[in-house]
Amino acid sequence: MEIRRARNCFDHRKAGLKLTGFELQEDNSVLSPTIEMNDAGSMIPRQDLSTYLADAMAGLVNVTELMIPYLAIKHVQPTGLIPIEVRMVPESQRRHKMIQFALWAPIEGDGIYFL
Repeated sequence: MEIRRARNCFDHRKAGLKLTGFELQEDNSVLSPTIEMNDAGSMIPRQDLSTYLADAMAGLVNVTELMIPYLAIKHVQPTGLIPIEVRMVPESQRRHKMIQFALWAPIEGDGIYFL
């Protein structure tokens, strides 16, 4: 939500968003660019812009990774007598460590994952 509000502040040049460039400090050190936002209840405390962007990018990757299984769960079609679901695969049963979700069917005790 903060990313969306920050984008809105950029587009409409709102005063709630403050971006600073490189700043020369009193001790002659240079402060890197920072971002700060206080708009409509969303706050981003003043912080290094590159750190904020790295965190925002990591958040977007997580949202994307979870959106695909969510959409798959909503669109699984029933097939015959065995119900099929999308579930998170326990780490001990993963063939590939990066594959977190798979189709699951209640077969053989705890069920079987179709990896």
